[in-house]
Amino acid sequence: MPISNVFIRLLLKRVHATNDYDEDTIDMFRYGLQAVLWEIEKLTYFFMIFWLLGYHIHFLMTTLVIFTIRFLAGGLHVKSVWLCFGLTLLSYISAIFIFPHFIPLNVVSFFSVALFSIFMTFIATPVRSAKREKIEKKAYDKPKKWLATIFTLIWFIVVWMNQDHIFAHAIMWTIFLQNVQMFIGYWRKRRR
Repeated sequence: MPISNVFIRLLLKRVHATNDYDEDTIDMFRYGLQAVLWEIEKLTYFFMIFWLLGYHIHFLMTTLVIFTIRFLAGGLHVKSVWLCFGLTLLSYISAIFIFPHFIPLNVVSFFSVALFSIFMTFIATPVRSAKREKIEKKAYDKPKKWLATIFTLIWFIVVWMNQDHIFAHAIMWTIFLQNVQMFIGYWRKRRR
């Protein structure tokens, strides 16, 4: 994102000038900083958008759901920051406005989405970007798989027990869209 890029360039220029880090280490710093700062910046923009629409609490709730699953499970990664921004915004809009309006929360939709999502989380976790795949410790993959699956299951239990709650639809569709993206990322990874 533009604001983060300026900060990252200035910080890495200073780190490179004052320390003896090689280019690989600087690249690893850059990747980590970009990942964290871009997410913060992106979420700040999204919060402002949903605040203006009067749905900032829905946004915060769905973000909590995404963090508890995506942090462990991973998901779809695209090369362009703006494409990521657009796809993520479309996912939020779909989960909060579109799907809940057009697809009712009933036994069939709930169990179809829940079974797909739990199965996909267990099969595909973790789905990482190619760059992160190189530096990630694989010993944590199995615990991540189980934790992501357990969190997914817990969220579906919460939705099932609170079907009439204002957030139930958004939570269910957020998990579903996360798993659709994870399926795409998993499928792309298998084709490499």
